[in-house]
Amino acid sequence: HCLHQHYPLTPAMLEHQPGRWDWRRLSSSRALAWTDQLLDEQADQLDWLALSQNPALPWSAALIERHAERWHWPLLSDNPGLPWSSDLLRANAYRWHWASLSRSPNLPWTSSFIAANAERWDWTGLSWNHDLPLNAGLLERHGDRWDWTGLSANLALPADQQLVGQFAAYWH
Repeated sequence: HCLHQHYPLTPAMLEHQPGRWDWRRLSSSRALAWTDQLLDEQADQLDWLALSQNPALPWSAALIERHAERWHWPLLSDNPGLPWSSDLLRANAYRWHWASLSRSPNLPWTSSFIAANAERWDWTGLSWNHDLPLNAGLLERHGDRWDWTGLSANLALPADQQLVGQFAAYWH
């Protein structure tokens, strides 16, 4: 185990002996007091795969855009620390890993959000996602896209006899 994983290092501590730090290892630290300035100054020394997974960064749409070419987008798509919003997804729609996003508990799940990105979702992953606002309207609107086996096992499905009856032919 490394000191940087458990001890709350500050940028000032890192400046004290700049040549002694392993920035690749520091990239995964959740104890480091990350700042935009530190990320910008050490950009060439950092491990962007590790950073893409690190929820402790000072995440913002500006930070993501500033380093758009460095991120590992499939890993970034699974990061719970990001400030998830429709605007963030729209700004980089072609970069996100939509299969990962489809399974995410972190997105702003609404019926309109799902509809706005209907062509991008992995509907099997979405069908198994326990954080969706499942209701009859949502099921009807996207009926031919759902994985009904996944929906049948989805704990977010309301225990509603009318809803179950309405889609009786689809359940598994």
